[in-house]
Amino acid sequence: MSQGEFVFRATVQSLSGKFKKEHGGLDLTNGRCLMCVERRVEIHSIVSEAYAAEDELGQGRDKIIREIMDWWLECASYLHPIAVTLKSQQKMTDERLHALKTNIVFFLHIGEECAERIMTSI
Repeated sequence: MSQGEFVFRATVQSLSGKFKKEHGGLDLTNGRCLMCVERRVEIHSIVSEAYAAEDELGQGRDKIIREIMDWWLECASYLHPIAVTLKSQQKMTDERLHALKTNIVFFLHIGEECAERIMTSI
């Protein structure tokens, strides 16, 4: 496990609750996952600040972590309303359905852009 992954997991766990023991302890319950995306700004801030570069060697790592965390924050900002809508017991109106579809499209688009960036850098 990399240092960045450790900091991210520790931050998620401290703000959202412990991971489930199944599947190597990497799963969150639905409620804790929702809490994680609700606290996305705090998680982003803590992990990004943990990698504030002070020297020349750390600047590359800082840039990569910030890029990943900025992408994660954007994904979580679309995932949160999707999760809230799907968990809600309210009637699905045309407006809510349209908002859900819009957020899903943006969420998928971000994932597609990220995959393209990764494939071009390999």
